Amino acid sequence: MDKPTPCGKKERELTYQTGWKKGVIHCKEKPAAGLQTGGRVRPPDSRLEAFLRSWVWRPLPWIPAGRILLLLWILPAVCLILFGALACALLMSFNTT
Repeated sequence: MDKPTPCGKKERELTYQTGWKKGVIHCKEKPAAGLQTGGRVRPPDSRLEAFLRSWVWRPLPWIPAGRILLLLWILPAVCLILFGALACALLMSFNTT
């Protein structure tokens, strides 16, 4: 499959199938110096990804990392308590007649 040629390029054979049609593509490539072959290429960021990376996923300098984890564990319990209080208030408002 990978055959080194005298000039240092590798000959690659790519097999593909689209529906019922199968085919083979022969290509020659020369790996770049210092780069690993077979790695993923990252597509450019979209506007949404750039916004999320710059504003939403940035670190909080005024809260230590340990406290952020504690807040994330406490948040569901606080939301449940607030929901229960709201439900009790609604039930009491309907039962006042």
